[in-house]
Amino acid sequence: MRIKLEQVQMNFILIEVCRLHEVRKSEILGTSRLRKLADARKYFCYYVKAINKDISLVDIGKFINRDHSTMCHAFDTLNGWMDLDKNLEMVINKLLQTIELRVRNKMEKFVAQLDAEIKLCEQVQINKFNLNKTNFAA
Repeated sequence: MRIKLEQVQMNFILIEVCRLHEVRKSEILGTSRLRKLADARKYFCYYVKAINKDISLVDIGKFINRDHSTMCHAFDTLNGWMDLDKNLEMVINKLLQTIELRVRNKMEKFVAQLDAEIKLCEQVQINKFNLNKTNFAA
């Protein structure tokens, strides 16, 4: 199974949204239409798109078990709220900065750990190759 870095990034964003909105990840991924959960999903969609514009609304929707049109509605709704309430827009942008920083730090640690594991695997492969060469030469 191949995991894309975008999926890892969305997972980190989801963790932050759950923390801020005091909901569980399983609740956001679930089918409940409670306002608190629906709003948390909207914020998740907005934050993902704001942090990484290359991730499509289709991919965001798949990640939280929703379709593309639901993500379009979520994104448009949150933008509409911010157009009506500039104070809300300031709060969301401040939270976005915090989430972005936390996610960036987590991604850097994740990538560094992957790099270390790749180097370790490469070293094991080199050692196996050298061991096999030694056995073959004998």
